[in-house]
Amino acid sequence: MDTIVKNWIENSGCDNIKTCLFCQHVGAVACGAKPAAIINISADDFMRCRPIKTRVSVKVIARNGNMLKAFVYNRLELLKVLRDDKCKRTLSGLGYKDTADSEGLIRQMVDRIRNQTEFPHEIGIFLGYPLKDVCGYMGINELKLTKKLGWRMYGDTLESEEIYFKRKRVRQQIGRMLNESQYLTV
Repeated sequence: MDTIVKNWIENSGCDNIKTCLFCQHVGAVACGAKPAAIINISADDFMRCRPIKTRVSVKVIARNGNMLKAFVYNRLELLKVLRDDKCKRTLSGLGYKDTADSEGLIRQMVDRIRNQTEFPHEIGIFLGYPLKDVCGYMGINELKLTKKLGWRMYGDTLESEEIYFKRKRVRQQIGRMLNESQYLTV
């Protein structure tokens, strides 16, 4: 993971602090620590980060003036999540069509965000939260709330904590490397 993070920093195209912070947030997705994230950023800052177009995929959810809300995802990592049979069954039960088409699932999720007044809770599946935690939060399994650490964790928290701490380590590593780099002197 260290090499992947180092490569991300060296090629990130950060030219100011704000862009570096954006690259830090998206870096967890680009490096594979998270399958996806939803970000809010100005269109100008978004365009400054060169590797966004090569390391992650982006679907713009909404635009308000110069501000963008975007679903940023690591295609390979998200496809792993969406190809899981339990995930497919859960999404099918929530009204998603043709769960064999992962790209179609992503489009449906983005459409739900755009068209619903309430944020769809199943977004947690796409963002890489453990399925048991997403289902627990939605009340569609019998697991009890065990812990809150970054998100609400249900049942046995071992898998959830491993995911949480992996993501935290990657964000910290990117932040540390950015602080040590030449980019923050601009």
